[in-house]
Amino acid sequence: MKKLTAMLAAVAVMTGISCQTVTFAAFNDVADNNPYRKAITTLSKLSVINGFEDGTFKPDNSVTRAEFSTLVVNMLNLQDQSYSNYTFADSSEHWAKNYIQTGYNLGIIAGFEDGTFRPDEPVTYEQALKMIDCTLGYDSLAQNRGGWPTGYIQQASELGLDKNVSGVTYKDNAPRGIVAQTLYNALEVEMYESNGYSWVKTEKTLLNDYLKVKELKGTLVGVEDTVTADCTHNLLEGEMDIKSSSGEEYVITYTSMTENVSDIKKYLGNTITVYYRQPTSKDQRMLVIIDDETTKNTAYELRYDEIDSYSNNTLKYFEDNSSKAKTLKFKEEDFTVRYNGKLVDEKDSVPVKNKANNTIENVSRDRALELWLNPDTDYSIYGTVKLTDSSNNSAINMIQIFDYQTMVAYAAPSTSDYRVTDKLVTGNSLLLDPQAANYTYTITKNGEEIPATSIAANDVILYAESLDQSVLTLLVSNKNVKGSISSMSSDGKTMNIGGTSYEVSPKCVSYVKDKHGKDLKSGVSGTFYLDALGTAVFATVEQTAVAPYAYIANAYLAENEDGKAYLSVYSTSTSGNVSSYPVKDKVKFNGSTINSELVLDKLEASSSYANPDEDLASKIYGANKTVNITPYSQPARITIKNGTITEIVTMEADELQSQNEDNEKLVRCKELDQYRYSSNGFVLDNKTAFTVNSSTIVLCPPADRSQRDKYAKKTPSGAFSSGDSYYVEAYDINSSKVAGLVILYGSDGTLTKVKKDTDFSVVAKLPETTYDDETDKSIHQLELFAGTASAAKVWKTFDDKEFRDVQVGDVIQFSYDSDQFAQERINNIRYADIEEILDGKTYDGKKFNWQEEQTPSEDNNYQSYKFDYRFKKAGTDEDEIYNSTSLGSVPYSRACMYNVSQVLLDDKKLYVTKNGFDSNEDLDDSDYEEINIQSSTKIVRMNDSGDEISKFVQDTTTPLTINDFKDAKNYGINCSKILVCSSKGNAKLIVIYQ
Repeated sequence: MKKLTAMLAAVAVMTGISCQTVTFAAFNDVADNNPYRKAITTLSKLSVINGFEDGTFKPDNSVTRAEFSTLVVNMLNLQDQSYSNYTFADSSEHWAKNYIQTGYNLGIIAGFEDGTFRPDEPVTYEQALKMIDCTLGYDSLAQNRGGWPTGYIQQASELGLDKNVSGVTYKDNAPRGIVAQTLYNALEVEMYESNGYSWVKTEKTLLNDYLKVKELKGTLVGVEDTVTADCTHNLLEGEMDIKSSSGEEYVITYTSMTENVSDIKKYLGNTITVYYRQPTSKDQRMLVIIDDETTKNTAYELRYDEIDSYSNNTLKYFEDNSSKAKTLKFKEEDFTVRYNGKLVDEKDSVPVKNKANNTIENVSRDRALELWLNPDTDYSIYGTVKLTDSSNNSAINMIQIFDYQTMVAYAAPSTSDYRVTDKLVTGNSLLLDPQAANYTYTITKNGEEIPATSIAANDVILYAESLDQSVLTLLVSNKNVKGSISSMSSDGKTMNIGGTSYEVSPKCVSYVKDKHGKDLKSGVSGTFYLDALGTAVFATVEQTAVAPYAYIANAYLAENEDGKAYLSVYSTSTSGNVSSYPVKDKVKFNGSTINSELVLDKLEASSSYANPDEDLASKIYGANKTVNITPYSQPARITIKNGTITEIVTMEADELQSQNEDNEKLVRCKELDQYRYSSNGFVLDNKTAFTVNSSTIVLCPPADRSQRDKYAKKTPSGAFSSGDSYYVEAYDINSSKVAGLVILYGSDGTLTKVKKDTDFSVVAKLPETTYDDETDKSIHQLELFAGTASAAKVWKTFDDKEFRDVQVGDVIQFSYDSDQFAQERINNIRYADIEEILDGKTYDGKKFNWQEEQTPSEDNNYQSYKFDYRFKKAGTDEDEIYNSTSLGSVPYSRACMYNVSQVLLDDKKLYVTKNGFDSNEDLDDSDYEEINIQSSTKIVRMNDSGDEISKFVQDTTTPLTINDFKDAKNYGINCSKILVCSSKGNAKLIVIYQ
């Protein structure tokens, strides 16, 4: 190792940087299609050559004769020589004098006829070939071919030193890329050595015998205790196992390269090239590098339902729900097949199972692939396929198939027998003995490896058994979906619940039929248990018939039918608008059977518990809006049979109850209020009051209950958006806090709240009082610039007191209702604070310093800086962050004051800083930020009188542009002071305040 390190240090002289034993990175100027990329990358990873500090290799640069002499001498491990006399006068004081003299003594270099060596001249391609010929011991053979230069060129060509070299003549200067390729070609050439009498060919090579490094290409089959089925060694800590194409396994210690096992494990199962050091056959193999640049693996991971067909070594598959199949071709020969964790030899007879009749047929490996990978056959797999192109040459050379069978755990296995019994198929079980000698297994549950005893009752198990039954792979899932089937495909293989489609296994259909006596079809509700691939394998179905939710709009007695009672009902079990239905003479009302003529009185009584939106009408529906109800308006459960109402369930009390799971009652559990919706939950006072799921019914009654065509039923996903607020009340909340019914009030049910995508608004003019026809009163209206809008927009205010004190230049955000009335104002940055700084207030001894800190609190929206407003995650003081591929992690939404440090007109870019000017009026802009002025970026300014924000240059109608910014570079302390409102790191609105 010491010799290698010394050698690398010397080689670094050529490259201009210091070397380390293991440091590799792709050079940013060596593209994937560079013909010398493999040579450059490999030699770099072996630390034979190196790049420059800026991450480049400069493959087209030349190499001096001194540098090249140093390279070849170092490759022979002779870098420590020193001399008192030197053959070449022009090199006797040169930094490479010892290398040059060693090369001369070895016959590698000869110099020119005039007795000079010319160390700083570029080495030509023919000179480089000659030196390598001599380094490898082929000087006499080259002389026999004619000597310099033809004989050496011919000898180099015979040795393959010019392999893959093009675009250069022999007399041209040799570029670094070609030098790398030529040295790479020389690494494994068998060398000639003198035995004292003559030069004889040996099995020695530069790579193995001088660099003491060996190359190995194969599949990584084991890392410590994580192994594949092809690993036959018991690996110790710090060991890895590579299986070559010949089948031989090589155990290598990797700790000489890295102590982090994850650095190695990520290659498990991949074909890789490694270089390792083994001084003698008795020594351990020590890993030098893993060549992940020149040995690339392209992997395709497919589900069974993404495969279209397979034949003649060609697989067709669908990607990203596309209807057009893509094609993958297999290597014509010598590709690897692994089935359920074990290698399938090309010469083996493969037993394949007919899943329709459970018979076994022995076929060739190619035929097995055709049976497994063609869908909708009795042999097709149910599982996953991973295809690897380890040579990155568009030819698949490894396919790993996992073909699963399914079972549902009846109970957790015990430590006495480790047996899992199938709940679906009588007599079916799996034995998972961790001490078993004839098989091994791995169990993964929801992404984490578990012991057998962690399998629980009703877990759905996918298990794949290798052909020789020695390896079991289990995927365990406890995921389920609850709800009602909204639709079922005609073939019964797919169902839809809550807007999501699920595959249904035949086992699930049979279990429900046998256990519950039901066919799976639209309208069936239950809990459906999913396997790891998302297929419903087993279900428990709800048995109790319940009266559907409805809303009673009105009720009346039909005079022409002898006073028969009718209800005008919006029912969730039928489609359409409100319809009128007669009430059965003997009707079930809240569990008791009564005469129909009593129904109206009872409905009028229970109606007094309903319609809470009357008291909040202005907030819900808009200013001065009212609710028009009838004496009978209310939610209910109503059963309609043959066009007649047979059962009515209403609220029986006004008191709230925490929960209700009795389907024969209707109970309000959460009173009407404005809740914030987040991830299926409704939040009030920073606590989740209740949740909804796909089974929850959302009813939307209109403010005027007589509008029969304005009622609506929605799903939660269709009614609510995360982050928005809604006026709702909840009924029949179960023990899991899930509401059975939610009533959503409002013309669209929403108050659009401030959220992370809400634009910042800048007050353009002072609020004005105007008369509003709709509300019949005087209101305030605001003129604001917001986002990238080309013009200011006028907003009406819901409460004139709330916006009365805003100033021109204030930065604000606000909510608004369906009638576009602004409310719930948030002060982001006040112009009064900005004006103090503009008028000379200093902070930390500096003028125009925008870094003023403050203590985060609810009053300042948990902001740490007075002039740097950042949108916070809900309920926290943490910034909402947006991760951009071009900008990195940036605040999602931000309004910030800056001084303009520099204007880059050609780049349409500003350099800005929050730092202020010191007493010498100098600006420290070392921590500047870049602001890109895009075509959509809106620029406005505060006018000279300070009473208006304008989009035009002063006293003109010319729009403001980047040319109107003044920078500190040219204007010093009189530079522009600007506010930048950005979203996702992009400037949307910029205000010039000075």
